[in-house]
Amino acid sequence: MITFQQWLHQTTQLLSGVTDTASLDARVLLAYCLDKPQSYLLTWPEKPMTNELLVEVNELRSRRAKGEPIAYITGFQEFWSLEFNVNPAVLIPRADTELMVEWALEIIEASKNKNLKLLELGTGSGAISIALAKAHPELQLVATDFSEAALSIAEENAELNQCSNIEFIQGSWFDCLTGRTFDLIVSNPPYLAPTDPHLLDDTLKFEPRQALVAEKNGLADSEEIIKTAKLHLRLGGRLGLEHGYEQSEAIIGIMQREGYLNSKTLRDLAGLDRLSICNRGED
Repeated sequence: MITFQQWLHQTTQLLSGVTDTASLDARVLLAYCLDKPQSYLLTWPEKPMTNELLVEVNELRSRRAKGEPIAYITGFQEFWSLEFNVNPAVLIPRADTELMVEWALEIIEASKNKNLKLLELGTGSGAISIALAKAHPELQLVATDFSEAALSIAEENAELNQCSNIEFIQGSWFDCLTGRTFDLIVSNPPYLAPTDPHLLDDTLKFEPRQALVAEKNGLADSEEIIKTAKLHLRLGGRLGLEHGYEQSEAIIGIMQREGYLNSKTLRDLAGLDRLSICNRGED
């Protein structure tokens, strides 16, 4: 009968051609099936696996070997030290996007206005809004998404993380927000071009294409948001958009052309252009 240690070794070898995190993935899958922390595997390496456990974990291993992301297999992903339910209806929250949360928190905490109105467009799993709502439960946030399935996941995650200060609305960008204005608008819109080679990546092919791809070389949705946000930002209000690392010049150009002030790009932990910000000036 195979032991934990033996299975982990076999699985690490099997997955090494699929991912750079083969050893970690093996531990995550086995710990998930056991409903135990990974430390349990280190404490009991010689523990034999039952046939039922072996069948279950081997099925998950096969899915991972085909490139399916660990987050979709286990159904959850950590972001900003919070846990989020995920499935193929939403993008998997990534560490790069925490830059958006950091910037938004700086704006909130530096403001003298303690009743700021915040909006997230294309919330997906709700990760950004929920991270902000947890940090500042006194604020009211609005989070929108075109996808009913994505909004369902976001609402689940708000309940999971005990957030009651987010209003979720279904709609495409600003279509569902007529007459409403905000102090801060953030979004991580689709920004890959339809021909972007990254779409062939084993992980991305499992994620929702509509949340990844935009026309006009990946800039169509960002341009629409920038142009329309002026109607929904209060004077001096801030706009922040995540984008591809090669798109900052184009995004800043659109912001400046549309009359925004103080536009600049922030870099992520890898030193790559990731978030462009600006604020609304006089009309």
